Amino acid sequence: MTTRVPQRVIFDHVITNEGSGYNVSTGVFTAPFNGTYFFILTVAQKKINDTAELIIYPLAGDCSYSVTCSCVEEVHYVQPFDVLSSTGWLVVVLLLLCTEISSFQWTSDIQDGADVYACVNESVTFPWRYAVDRGEVVEDIKWYFQSQTSSHVGIAGTVQGQFFPLPTPFSNRIRQVEEAGLQLMSPTTRDRGSYSVTVTVLRGLSFATYNRTAFLIMAETPLIHHSEALWAQQERATVYDNNTGQLHVQLSCGKYVTTGNPPVSVEWKFPSGETQLVSTHINGKFFLTLPNPVEGGNYTCRLSSRFPPVSCLPRNSSVFASSSVTVDEVKIRLSLLEGEQEMNKIEKQDLREEVDRLKEENQKLREIANNLQRYNREENMKVRFDARLGTAKGFSTNQIIIFDLMMANEGNAYNATTGVFTAPLNGLYLFELTLDQYSSSRLPSWSKVIQSDHNFCQVDLQAFNNIVKSCESTVYLSQGEQLWVTMQSNYGYSFSLIAMYCSFVGFSINLDIPTET
Repeated sequence: MTTRVPQRVIFDHVITNEGSGYNVSTGVFTAPFNGTYFFILTVAQKKINDTAELIIYPLAGDCSYSVTCSCVEEVHYVQPFDVLSSTGWLVVVLLLLCTEISSFQWTSDIQDGADVYACVNESVTFPWRYAVDRGEVVEDIKWYFQSQTSSHVGIAGTVQGQFFPLPTPFSNRIRQVEEAGLQLMSPTTRDRGSYSVTVTVLRGLSFATYNRTAFLIMAETPLIHHSEALWAQQERATVYDNNTGQLHVQLSCGKYVTTGNPPVSVEWKFPSGETQLVSTHINGKFFLTLPNPVEGGNYTCRLSSRFPPVSCLPRNSSVFASSSVTVDEVKIRLSLLEGEQEMNKIEKQDLREEVDRLKEENQKLREIANNLQRYNREENMKVRFDARLGTAKGFSTNQIIIFDLMMANEGNAYNATTGVFTAPLNGLYLFELTLDQYSSSRLPSWSKVIQSDHNFCQVDLQAFNNIVKSCESTVYLSQGEQLWVTMQSNYGYSFSLIAMYCSFVGFSINLDIPTET
C-alpha cells in the first residue's frame, strides 16, 4: 500500500487581498473575525493519472488577531478527473464558519429595538454599553436619529475618543455616557423617534461594525377619571386559574378610565410589605389575584409613580391617593368553599349537557346505522333477472313461454325450468317483455305477462311481419305471488319465436324490507 503525503498548494499570484486574510507565503487563509466565509476553488490538472485527490484542510487553531476559528471536522473532497480529455476541472465551494468568540459584545440591559419611555423635559438615557476583546480597538462611534417624518440623520460622533455633537436641534442637549450610551436632556414630543448607535471596531487591518437601536416614546399625560375616590375591594366571585388548578380570590382597585401612552399600572402592597405591579385593566378596574394560601391583613393599592406616564405628573397630583381593603382569612376560606360549590354546580350542569349531547349524537348514529343496515339488506335482497330464449321454439295457445337462457338472476326469483317468476318480498316490480315471430307466420298472435287472470303487459305480433315488439309494466306483488308469460291466438295454432329477439326482464323497484328486531 502506497501512502501519499499531501502537498500544500500555494497560490502565489494574488490579484486582491482586502483585509490581508490570505498569506501568500504559506497559502493559508486565517479568519480575522468570527463569521461565515465563502470560498471558490478552481483546479485544473493535465492528464497524468486516472484520478486525482484534492483535500481542503480548514486548520483548527487561532485565527489572526487572536480570534479563534473552531472546525468540527476536516472537509475532504475527492473527485476523479475525466481520463478521456487532456484536462480535468474541479470546482469546490467551501463555507467556513468560525464559532462565536468572546470579542466585542453588547453588555447593556436594553434590548435592540426596545421602547424607551420618557417624560417631557426630564432627561432620558440610552444605556448602550459594550466590552471589547484584547486586540480590538474602537475606531469611532456614531449616533443617529430618525423621526416618523424625517430621514436617518447623524446627530453626534467621536473622533479619537472625543465626543462631538453635530449641528442639529440636539447639539446642545446630548452627551455621551458610559461606552456608547447617549443622554438626551429636556426632551419634547418632537424628539419622539428612532435612536441608533454604530460602533466601528478595528482588528489589525480589518474592521467590523456593530449597531443598536431604541425607540423613544414621550409619555402622554394620563387622563384618569373616576366618579369616586380610589376604591380597593375584594371581589365576591372567585376565579379559577388553569395554571395552578385552583380557585383564587381577587382584589380590585378602581374605578378608573385611563388614556395615555404607555398605559398606567397599579401598585399593590401586601400585608407583609411586598409590592406587586398590576397592569391588567378590565372595565375600569385593576385586578390582583391572591396566591393560596391567602395572607390576611390590609392590602393597599395606588397608581404606580415609578414609570411614565404617572411619574411625569406633579408630586401633589390627586391621582396618587391610595385605598386599602382588609382581607379576613376565615371569610376567604368561606369564599373559596362557595366558589368550589359553584364550580361543582357548573361542572354538573356541563356534564348533564354533555350527556344530553352524547345521547343525541348516539341517537343520530343509531339512525345512520339502521339506514346503512336497511340499505345493505335491500342490496342483498334486490331482485333482477334477464331471461332469454336459448333456441327458436314453437308455442301453442295458452302455453307458458319458458325463457331458459339466464343472463342474470339476482335473488333467484325467476325459474328457468317452469318459466314462472315468484316475488320473494312484498314490493313494486318492473317487467319488460320483448318478442318477435318468424315472418312466415300466417296468423296474428299476442303474448301476455299474466298473474292468474290479470294481464299486466301484452305484445301483439302481426302475421307476415317480424317486427320486434315489446311492452313493460310496473306491478305490486305480495310475497309469494307469481306471474308468467303465455302465447295467445284466436286460432289455436302454434307459433315460432325468433330466439335472438325474445327476452323477459324484471327487477325490483322498492321492496318492503322487514325491520330487524
